[in-house]
Amino acid sequence: MSGGKTVSRTDWNKALSDLYAKKDSIGVVFPGFRDIYKQAGVSESYGRIDDQNGVTFSETLDLALESDSELIQIATWNDFGEGTVIEPTTNLGYRYVDTLQDRLSPGFSPEDLRLPATLYQLRKKLADHAEIQKASGFLLAGEPDKARPIIEKLSGEEGSRAFAKNSKYRLVSDILYREGEGLTDYEKTRCRLDVYYPSGPKPYATVIWFHGGGIQKGNKEIPVPLRNKGVAVVSANYRLNPNVKSPDYIEDAAAAVAWTIKNIHRFGAGRPEGVFVSGHSAGGYLASMVGMDKKYLAAHDINTKQLAGLIPFSGHTITHFTIRGERGISGNQAIIDELAPIFHVGKEPPPMLLITGDREKELMGRYEENAYFWRMMKVVKHPDTELRELEGYDHGGMPEPAFPLLLEFMEKRFKPSN
Repeated sequence: MSGGKTVSRTDWNKALSDLYAKKDSIGVVFPGFRDIYKQAGVSESYGRIDDQNGVTFSETLDLALESDSELIQIATWNDFGEGTVIEPTTNLGYRYVDTLQDRLSPGFSPEDLRLPATLYQLRKKLADHAEIQKASGFLLAGEPDKARPIIEKLSGEEGSRAFAKNSKYRLVSDILYREGEGLTDYEKTRCRLDVYYPSGPKPYATVIWFHGGGIQKGNKEIPVPLRNKGVAVVSANYRLNPNVKSPDYIEDAAAAVAWTIKNIHRFGAGRPEGVFVSGHSAGGYLASMVGMDKKYLAAHDINTKQLAGLIPFSGHTITHFTIRGERGISGNQAIIDELAPIFHVGKEPPPMLLITGDREKELMGRYEENAYFWRMMKVVKHPDTELRELEGYDHGGMPEPAFPLLLEFMEKRFKPSN
């Protein structure tokens, strides 16, 4: 308990180090803590531990695994607690179970973890279909490789449609955006996207959304604040470290953007000239790289000038820390090279809206990176670059107030051609 104050990373690291120095201590792992006792009128707040977009969970898990503790407890709170669960959620995806799987290596892939949720959605539609029962049996027996082909067959080749035909919006899921022979099984699994789009005749703009997770975890989703807003959302997965290394995931992001520009006209009244690219954290970095370095889209015969705008949420503008890690460089060592968005400043990139959380609450230096990026774009006389700092919001909380800014930015700049 901290009397309602935020417990700093330094403080909880010291508390855990003191705990593990004791004999026969039980390891403890937590995703963060944010109670609502005060708001609920129960008591004063216990305090807060920032989830750091998943970093807190990873660091406390590593500390526990490195300790001499024979038992490790994953500490979550269920009574008047928020942001303290590790189960998959709509907003966080499989962030925490992916981390556990990565550290503990139980013998199942990240894709295996997602099969039960897909099976559940199919069961709601198909009730007691015999094949559903068979796939369920395989999963219960720990045989996902036998369950997967059944689930994929039932899902349909073009993805499941989650909205009725008379809905104002449609969803087409799990479209493979990479083509050609020689695709690996991992590419076939991860290089997929969902298209959520208005079904009416009015021309609409599209935002491509890349999830965060340090380029090491995460899964595609249609953000709730972007639903029913008159725009299409293309949410794309991409390959992750350590399965691949740079620039593979940037190339995946570019392939998803190129696919969207070339195919959005097939979905209702989509316009290729109205494609914006966005994402949070690692997703924001990918959005920036695809729009700033011309070569990635040029590989698909697309010019970055064809993009209507870039809207990265709290993304790195220097070389991403995961890429630095691939090179054995500390996360505290800043690097600017061809894999840094800021390396490619110039007049020609598309319109850009840079959004970060509060500089005092953000991940280390994230606001300052973006501020320098914004300043350099101004120095080279880029005609349309904006920077917004969301006071009071940390890295994980900043997307909520950022989404309205994204929609406003899109509305001002999307002028459909005849």
